[in-house]
Amino acid sequence: TLQSGKVYHQLVTKFPVRTPDGEITGIGTIGADLSALRKAEENLQAMEARLRDILRIAPEVIISTDSVGTILMFNDAAENTFGYAADEMVGQPLDVLLPDHVRNMHGRHLTAFVEGSDSARLMGGRGAISGRRRDGSIFPADASISKLHSGGETILTVTMHDITDRQQAEADLRAAVVAAER
Repeated sequence: TLQSGKVYHQLVTKFPVRTPDGEITGIGTIGADLSALRKAEENLQAMEARLRDILRIAPEVIISTDSVGTILMFNDAAENTFGYAADEMVGQPLDVLLPDHVRNMHGRHLTAFVEGSDSARLMGGRGAISGRRRDGSIFPADASISKLHSGGETILTVTMHDITDRQQAEADLRAAVVAAER
């Protein structure tokens, strides 16, 4: 700490100063100011905290996995939608969240997406997709998947939301139209 009270971060390396005969005659010091590095670390930590908060409050389910579908991140909306806590799901296969009848097919689609050239894709192009809650109930969903290559790894991120209410409202509207036509 400087006299002004400002904290000063410095890396100091000390070494012996020797005569040509090898006798130590003193100690040398080399110092490097680490203030900029410390500030960069603080900024990174603040940015990471903001990102965690954004993911926490996002209304959409956001789940990140590695290239084989092992869950790496599970946000609050995912907890609320699926009924699992994030700490239960991190490290688990994504298949836990899928109905039994689509698990084998999902693995093939995941592999094709990871190996393909697309960086993002809407899911359900061949029909509605479904999720499976902790209690075993199945729900319809809209979802998309994106792929990011970072540090030699492939990270997949699924965003989705439960469309049960929307599908019910659409069915109610169709029923009302039919009733009105009668």
